[in-house]
This record gives sequence, structure tokens and C-alpha cells, in this order.
Amino acid sequence: SLNFMPKTTKILGEGGVHFPNAYVTTPMCCPSRSSSLTGLYVHNHNVYTNNDNCSSQHWQTTYETRTFASYLSNAGYRTAFFGKYLNEYNGTYIPQGWKEWSALVRNSRFYNYTLNVNGNKVKHGDDYHLDYYPDLITNDSLQFLRYSKRFFANKPLLMVLSYPGPHGPEDAAPQFQNLFLNVTTHRTKSWNFAPNPDKQWILRNTGKMEPIHEEFTDMLHTKRLQTLQSVDESVEKLYNELKELGELDNTYIFYTSDHGYHLGQFGLVKGKAMPFEFDVRVPFFVRGPKLTGGQKIDNIVLNIDLAPTFLDIAGVKVPDHMDGSSVLPLLKKTTETNKSDVELKKPKDVEWRHTFLIERGKYTKESDNPFRTLSKKEWLTIECQKPEYQSPCSPYQRFECYFDGSETRIRKCRKSYWSPSYQRKVHQKCICSSDQSTDTSDHKYEESFDINSEDLLIKSKKRKLDSNEKKLQRRFLKEHVFNKDFRPIFISSRNKRELDLLMNEAFDVEGVYELSKLLDASTTKVYNESAIEDIETFNYKNNTSCTISANLSITCSDEVYENKELWRQKKTRLDSMIKKLQNKLIELKGIRRHLNMKRPALHKEVDTNDGYKCDCDATADRDGGHRRDNRYMKRRYRKRMRFMERHHLRKEKKLRRKSKFLNTTCNYEKMNCFTHDNHHWKTAPLWTSD
Repeated sequence: SLNFMPKTTKILGEGGVHFPNAYVTTPMCCPSRSSSLTGLYVHNHNVYTNNDNCSSQHWQTTYETRTFASYLSNAGYRTAFFGKYLNEYNGTYIPQGWKEWSALVRNSRFYNYTLNVNGNKVKHGDDYHLDYYPDLITNDSLQFLRYSKRFFANKPLLMVLSYPGPHGPEDAAPQFQNLFLNVTTHRTKSWNFAPNPDKQWILRNTGKMEPIHEEFTDMLHTKRLQTLQSVDESVEKLYNELKELGELDNTYIFYTSDHGYHLGQFGLVKGKAMPFEFDVRVPFFVRGPKLTGGQKIDNIVLNIDLAPTFLDIAGVKVPDHMDGSSVLPLLKKTTETNKSDVELKKPKDVEWRHTFLIERGKYTKESDNPFRTLSKKEWLTIECQKPEYQSPCSPYQRFECYFDGSETRIRKCRKSYWSPSYQRKVHQKCICSSDQSTDTSDHKYEESFDINSEDLLIKSKKRKLDSNEKKLQRRFLKEHVFNKDFRPIFISSRNKRELDLLMNEAFDVEGVYELSKLLDASTTKVYNESAIEDIETFNYKNNTSCTISANLSITCSDEVYENKELWRQKKTRLDSMIKKLQNKLIELKGIRRHLNMKRPALHKEVDTNDGYKCDCDATADRDGGHRRDNRYMKRRYRKRMRFMERHHLRKEKKLRRKSKFLNTTCNYEKMNCFTHDNHHWKTAPLWTSD
């Protein structure tokens, strides 16, 4: 590709140092970019593919804090990033170490993309003059240089320009769409060289390309070269800007890529991730102060060398955990010469690597992958250790694990109460009497409870107030309870010792009656003292009453507003009543909690004539225990139905995708198919074949 980028070759090749033996350790976007940022091999930062751990929470907290940007920012550098970051970057945060940030959300795009610009998400459309992403990266970088020169002239800076080209979708600028239409330089010796019985499985099973595939590689190569013309122009603009600002001789410029690419090599139509030169080899140029142009250094350099090199140039100590090495000693040892394109040479007195590791983009053993999806057998092994799946089934248990002689399996508890329809059917046949006997012909479920000093049964918990009701409650207290010393008392504000003492006290049954009458009176829209005269012996005239209208506004008689003494008495009485009610509620809540903790655990199974087994627990039936279980099981059932619906949708989508390729020749085992049509690109040249 560099043969079609004359400006870059002249500025960085003839004016800088070229490393022809430059490689990446993992030829895939996110793993390679993560290695460039951290100086680590893939097995040390755990980003193995473009999905697993790419920009994950684990990456953000463990490795993203140790990129070269963090170290240089701490050393006083102004740092800026423009362009594509990581494939799974979601744009919800700015990585540590970057002062100026304008990064692409998700994967490469030229049009219709979203950026995170210093914490704000900005969407772009498909207007070339406003939205073409390579031009936007260049313009932002030039503006950053000018701004830094003007306001931070004495402060060093680091700037990263990460262009989407020539990554797909390969949309070139309009002025380049007619270039390289018949160029076939991608047809190297290994192009369409297939099958390869001496190589790995996929190459042993990949045959020669069909004519349509050959035509497609030619078209794609043309489009990729066209997108690189914007990058070539950007290098020239950056060079001229540095020269105009007087900073060219004070700046190091590095040019490289995150991986190579194949277009028909070994019969593979397109892609990367293969451990061969066409995928792992990348361009690598350096231009900087006191470096003689036209030099070539034959030493092997890697993408993991970028981070330690940047730190070495800045005078920052390279951390011991980095796997890469600084190339600055190699640059300093180059022999000064006036000749251009000198012979390949290796500095003799610099100790350097002669081998390096190429890592695959997947785990050698899938069981070593901490981010993988568990198999069904592994999931069962973990889940069957939980008590809710133990055998035999207990009441209300949904599933049980069992061993069939060869492996662990899971099945439904057929007579559990997880299904609402089954539960209604069983509930109609299961009627438990108070003495736990099977004679239940005259038994009826009581709606009211007998309350006495010896036996107290509490109704099931009333529904909670919604947000609007809570708002009205707060407004009422604010408007009509003006005592500044008043503060709502909740059960949580009492400590454990007070609750224990409270539970040991005798329960005031009369207080329950008073509370019941007060609650009954509060259901009406007229608040009158005569309705609660059993609690207090106050009795005012009717014209002193307060009423609540339909819109929940409260009005009192004129006498209350005019008579200061009457107003004070009414308010004092209300404060007293509220505090008494709060104390009663605290007592009731404490007793309810005590009863919940001391609920009898004994169950008695009763056989019915139809063969159903009923779980009889009088306390549970009468205090609404079963009804609570019913609601819980219904929620579980609805949740299960939603899950099954999503599962079926995913399955249908997968089947539709597979059905497209039923009659094609790409249905090899363990291989995926893909298609391309004109919807993949926004600009010409477009694909005109099938």
C-alpha cells in the first residue's frame, strides 16, 4: 500500500528512519491496539479478540490505567487522541491519561458514526463536507497543535491520530473514487495459492477462489487504496503545520498500523488474524530530531515497543511490567550519512531481540478463557450445588438435580407450585382446616381476623404508597404540621435493643382498636374530631372541622384561622395523635417482624381424593403466606416466559441467517459465511456482481 502513498513515503521514508521488519504480536484490531497502548503481549492484558474483554470493565480498571498516555500525562504532557480507539468502546467514559479526547464509538466508520468528544456524544451523518471522518480527525489534530502552541508553548504534547482507513466499510473521499481501478498489486505469489495440506486446518480445507471471489478481491483492493489517499494527505498537512509552527525539528513522528491484511492469499478472500507476513507485518516509520533521513534499520520491532519508546523519549522510566523495548537506542546508533535508501543495517553494540511471539486471537484451550460462556454440563455442575436445586423436591421448588447413572441432569419438579394455572387447580382442591384434619367440608376462609390478648393474627401487608401518594403525604405534613421539632419516626431509626425491649412488652390490644377506628375514619374525605372521640375526649363544634376536598386540598373553618388558642389546641392535638400513631405502627411492625422470624416450620401433607398432596400450614394460610408465595411464583413464571420469548427470537434469527446459505458451497463445518452487497458501502465504486 505504501507504494501508492507518495507523500507519506517522501516525508517519513526519505525524511525519517524505516523499519522494514516491523510486526504486530496479534494481527487483530482490539488485541493489537491494547498491546500498543500498554506495551504488553496479549497473554498479559487478556484482550484476545475483538469481543472478549475488549474495552471491558476488567480492561478499564486493570490495564487502561497503565497506558503510555497515563504515564506521559503524569509527567506533564498534554495528551490528545483523535480517531478509532477500541472496537467495543461504548463512549460512556474518557480513558485515564487523555486531556483532549475525540474517539469513535464502536468500530470503524466513515459516515453515520458517533463520537465521544471530551465526554459529550456527538452524532454525524453522511455529508462529506461535514462528516467525513478522516478529514475530521485531521482538522481536529491541526487545531489542537495550534491551540497548544498558542496557550501551552512550553508544555510538551503527545497526539495520537487513529484513522479508520483502510478498514471497512472502505468509503473513500469523492475526489479519489476514480483512482486505482485496475490495480492488482495484491496478487502476490501466495494469492489464490490453495489448498495447503502442510498448514493449519482452515488452510487445508480452503480451496481456490471462484471467479466471483477473485473479482471481489480486486474491487476491495481498489477501494482500500482509495481510502488511504486521505491518510496520505493528512500526513502532509500535519508535516506542513509542524513546519509552520516551528516545531518540526522538535517532534517525533511515528507511522504504523495495528495489523496487516489478506486479499486472496492462500485462497482466503479477505481478513486478518493469520500468522503469516501479509497479516502480521506492518509499516513502521520514525521521523525526529537529529535522525538522518533515508535510513533503514533491519532489527525486528513490534507494536509492543511503542509504549516504552514514547516513555523513553519523554524521559520517563519504563515500567518493568512492559514486555516491549524502546527503539530509541536503535535510532541513536544509526550512522549519519547523506545517501538515501542506504543498505539495511543493525547497530552492532545494541542488544536486541532476534525472535518474537505471535499469539492467536483465541485461547489455545477454551477452558482457559475466563470470559467464555459456560457449557451446559459446566453450568449444571455449578448450579446443582445450590440448595434450591437439591433432590427431592420440597414445596414450591421448581427444579431438581439428579444423577442418572452417567451424568448430572436437571428436571422440573412436576407437583411444585411454580405454574399459576397448576397452583389455582391445586388451591381449589387443597383446603386445610384449623386442626390440620382432612375434614374440611364446612371450612371457609375468613376475611376478618379475631384479635384478642392471647392470640394475635396480622393481615398481610398492605400495598406500599406510590411516588405520587408519598409526595402528597409529604406536602400534607409540610403544610399542616408546623412544629419544627416534629420528625417522622421509622422503624429503622430505632436500634436493636429498643426493638427487643419493645417486643418483650405486653401488647396494647385497645390501641389496635383505636388505630382501626382512626384508619376507618381517614378513608372518608371529611376529617372531623367527633369521628375519633374514643381516642381523645375533645369535642369541638361542627364549624371548627377541617375537610379534605376531592383534589386533596385541606380547608378548615374560619374559627380555626381566627382563634389563635383554638388553632394551637388543634395543632397540639394533631401532633399528639401523630406521635401516638407512629408509636403504634412501630409496635405493630416489630411484632410482625417477630412473627415472621418465628413462623412455624412444621408442615403436614394431606392426601386428597384426586391424588393431589396439599401442604397444610394453618398459620401460613391465615396470615397470607401462601398468597405471598403465589405472587412470587407468578413473577417467576412471567420472568421465565419473557426469557423463553427472547430465546425463541434469537433462535429464529439464527435459523434465518443459516437459511440464506443452505444451497451454497460455504457450508463447511466450523466455518462462517458472510455476504457483501452495495448496502455495505456509501460511495463508489460499488459491487456490481452477485
